[in-house]
Amino acid sequence: MAGVREVVLTFSCQDAQGLVAAVASLFAQRGFNIRESSQFEDVTQRRFFMRTVFECPQGYELPAIRELFRPVGEKYGMDWAIYDVDCKPKVLIAVSQWGHCLNSLLNNWKNGSLPIDIVGVVSNHEVMRDLTEWYELPFHYLPVTPDTKAEQEAQIWSLIEAHEVECLVLARYMQ
Repeated sequence: MAGVREVVLTFSCQDAQGLVAAVASLFAQRGFNIRESSQFEDVTQRRFFMRTVFECPQGYELPAIRELFRPVGEKYGMDWAIYDVDCKPKVLIAVSQWGHCLNSLLNNWKNGSLPIDIVGVVSNHEVMRDLTEWYELPFHYLPVTPDTKAEQEAQIWSLIEAHEVECLVLARYMQ
């Protein structure tokens, strides 16, 4: 078995002393290496957030890594996820008439700094069609009125299901 090369751990929980040490120790004892790590605390909520990229020892598969981490996640009441760093979630972007957010997303995706798989752009206006098509992505024009809102949302949902979209990004989508 080849296993995964690198994994990303993200979690949030109530802040507690020893969180970083518990995570680092768990993985270090099993031969994982930290490639990058960032964390912060929302001091008003006392909520701690962390994202860490680990290089995996040979042969580890995602289910085993998740099972390894589960006791720590449960001990601290964490909302957590572990995924393969090479995994690119399928994303559909929704935009209305203002293109600065869309342009930034598409530019970062194209230059490789945003590791996602954009399956298309949906809009209730035609304004962003040229930009979207310049990036060689499908553009879905779905106009909406108060009377057709439910129908238009059903069309968006159909796109999400058809393309197995994991994330709908609202890039100044004004609906």
